[in-house]
Amino acid sequence: MRNIKLTLEYDGTAYAGWQAQANALAIQDVVRRAVEQMTEEKVKLLGASRTDAGVHALGQVASFQTSREIPCGGFLKGLNSLLPEDIRVKSCEEVALDFHPIRDAKQKTYRYLFDTENIPSALERNRAWWVGPGLDWQAMETASRCLAGEHDFKSFVAAGGEVKTTVRRLEEVGFAKDQITFTGNGFLKQMVRNIVGTLVAIGRDNKCQAPTVMQDILGAKDRTQAGPTAPPQGLYLVGVEY
Repeated sequence: MRNIKLTLEYDGTAYAGWQAQANALAIQDVVRRAVEQMTEEKVKLLGASRTDAGVHALGQVASFQTSREIPCGGFLKGLNSLLPEDIRVKSCEEVALDFHPIRDAKQKTYRYLFDTENIPSALERNRAWWVGPGLDWQAMETASRCLAGEHDFKSFVAAGGEVKTTVRRLEEVGFAKDQITFTGNGFLKQMVRNIVGTLVAIGRDNKCQAPTVMQDILGAKDRTQAGPTAPPQGLYLVGVEY
């Protein structure tokens, strides 16, 4: 038996997210069917992150086990010939049988993109959140500084997230032109989108720009104290480190 690791890039616009679902088209199902077509075996495809509907990936990691002796180069070429154009396998390698894309992940990086033009872009409508001009990026960056480190992020977890603990560690929250990057050891359901929505609310509303506003929200451990959930199309899973 062999364990094959895939690194995937995809446009999540047309899909109900990564996770297989009974009544919707999920990326996991599309990739699994392509693998099964090549191997002529039933496989269990595991993914590192359950990206939401409409969320994109530059470096999703998935793995499956097979008894077939198809070389990794053959999987790379074959899967890309079977997959739709909005899903691509960027790399393929054989790994140890005990490799697990979720349990073995040490760090993940997500990036959120914004459209800050006066008129929303027709081309970027599924790639970024149109917020228009005028956000106070300095206030947003200042507010975000308290997020670095290990904290209870309960204020930023969506309902229905089944986890043992809401404590996570953010290594970095980085700002660049029209984007925010988050790197951490793990992320809760819609955590990044909820943080982004809160930061945008701070950037739009002068009364929310007190230096302690984000610290107060974080400490409340109450989702109702945070801002709205940012839309999915601006979010990208950049990569997973092992």
